[in-house]
Amino acid sequence: MIKGFVFSLFTAFLWAMIAVVFDHAAKKNLKLYSFYTCGMILGTVLSLFFVDWNVLLRGGIERLPELIVIITVSGIANSVSMLLMIKAMKYGHSSLVWALAQSAVVVQFVFATVFWGESINLLQVLGLFSVFLALVLTASGAANQPGGQSGNPGKQFLLVLGCFCLIGLSQILFSAPSHWQNWSDNAGLRVPILYVSSCILMVILSARAGERMDKSTALIGLVLAVSGVIGARALLAGLDSLMPFNLSKIVYPIAISGSVVLFSLYSFIILKEPFTPKKLLGVALGTGGIIMLSLK
Repeated sequence: MIKGFVFSLFTAFLWAMIAVVFDHAAKKNLKLYSFYTCGMILGTVLSLFFVDWNVLLRGGIERLPELIVIITVSGIANSVSMLLMIKAMKYGHSSLVWALAQSAVVVQFVFATVFWGESINLLQVLGLFSVFLALVLTASGAANQPGGQSGNPGKQFLLVLGCFCLIGLSQILFSAPSHWQNWSDNAGLRVPILYVSSCILMVILSARAGERMDKSTALIGLVLAVSGVIGARALLAGLDSLMPFNLSKIVYPIAISGSVVLFSLYSFIILKEPFTPKKLLGVALGTGGIIMLSLK
């Protein structure tokens, strides 16, 4: 069980790194599609090193067609959500955007409780209300805070809302194979499938936009790829380690709450983002709510 918690915390650190990369891409106006395409191409290559080729070449991978379909849709949903998040960060308040988008963990948590039969207690119910209250507080407070680039909180909110819904969908689909009876990802295919599907989508979008990569784009893409691939593997290790204890639904909350805290600290110390009492309360409630969701 301890191993599952360690993997979840390590995932939190790597996801905070991804948030830093996204903020950099937004603030420096990097070519969005080519930057993310570079990250997905490099991520695809790196993910192949985690495949157990001996198992794969022997064949007999159970439920392979279902796995490909489910993880492909998860990868597409995740890529679109990340693009929406980066666009939302262009309007400022990056830590706020990250916290709101990552609160989509409640979607996966509710789904796991209703459809996968995972238990829920009073403290976790309070955690759900805490997260929703945080969403209301932070969303209402963003429009009144200085520091945004365009002063268009309505458009930013719609971008974050779309990101929220797609992240929730992606998390549900990515977690689904862990709930298949007598199934395990012995060949390590989930992460490569996720990256291949994302890579294909991004190559198409980048080609249509006519964007070309440069050295700075490639370098940031490399950081995104390394953080993303290792983070995905750590996430899966946490899910699979805690599944036998009926605790798989706490992996996302631990990883997300940790990343929100770390990126909020980065935004306050490095980015000098303003933290009004309402924003601070919203982030605290959201983080606290996610932690309460983690408690059995």
